[in-house]
Amino acid sequence: MTTEDFNHPESEQEEPTTVQHLTHLDEHGHIHMVDVTERPETTREAIARGRIRMAPETVRLIATNQITKGSVLEVAKIAGIMAAKQTPQIIPLCHPLPMTHIDIQFTLDSREGLIHIEDVAQKSGGKSGTVSFQPP
Repeated sequence: MTTEDFNHPESEQEEPTTVQHLTHLDEHGHIHMVDVTERPETTREAIARGRIRMAPETVRLIATNQITKGSVLEVAKIAGIMAAKQTPQIIPLCHPLPMTHIDIQFTLDSREGLIHIEDVAQKSGGKSGTVSFQPP
């Protein structure tokens, strides 16, 4: 599957089945860290989105800051920022990257019992082994 295939999921191309297409495996299928020595430093942005489903009343309590232990969303924001900064310790073979900005936004939907989360992480400088693509 090529980068373009992620932008056009209706593509008829088959997914690769050989290890030559996997950047963290060598020609024998053994794991290795991608060598970024010759790659230029880049500025990148990653966006992650998710949602949490719960009882609508719980969302209302969170929205009105009536949870007895304090602001759920502020604690969640701190946890999300701390986790983003620890990405190389959490994701195997990830190169350490300098995070220059992390923004986490919450949208509450008490009618449906949902909290929508969007996290935008930016890094400036540093070398990365990733290839840019847009998922479906």
